[in-house]
Amino acid sequence: MIALGLCGQLVFLLIAGKHGWLNLPMEPITTKRLIGTIAMLIGIILINSK
Repeated sequence: MIALGLCGQLVFLLIAGKHGWLNLPMEPITTKRLIGTIAMLIGIILINSK
């Protein structure tokens, strides 16, 4: 369950960074960042699907 919270923070960071929310520098969502987020989501799903 902690992993889901961390993953949610990562997804929010991607969105907030893209739009410049909370005084974050505007950064595009790159392929590398997107693949990392998807890999984390897949890992969480595989771990919790016992």
